[in-house]
Amino acid sequence: MLVKASRDHALNDRAYKAGGHHRRLRDLPNLRLTIERMLKKSGVEDISTFYSMAPEEIFRRLQVTHGNDLDLCLLWKLAGAQQGRHWKLIEEDERERLLSAV
Repeated sequence: MLVKASRDHALNDRAYKAGGHHRRLRDLPNLRLTIERMLKKSGVEDISTFYSMAPEEIFRRLQVTHGNDLDLCLLWKLAGAQQGRHWKLIEEDERERLLSAV
């Protein structure tokens, strides 16, 4: 019973997030409160702005605001958030493309 309830909750949460009804940036996959605050300081204040920009462009904005020593995992997290998947699932060729664009 508990497993079924947990599964149902996870499926509902996934459908909600896939539907684009997010209220906050931290509701997106891979993003948390700290990253949401960094994004807002860099001028990416809402979901629509986030989706209107390429992940490498957002990362460059973050570098300007927070310094060039940002972890590259943040770039993968941004791309994963836009694609709706975990950042570790981003293929190596996609990572190379993103890295070359930064």
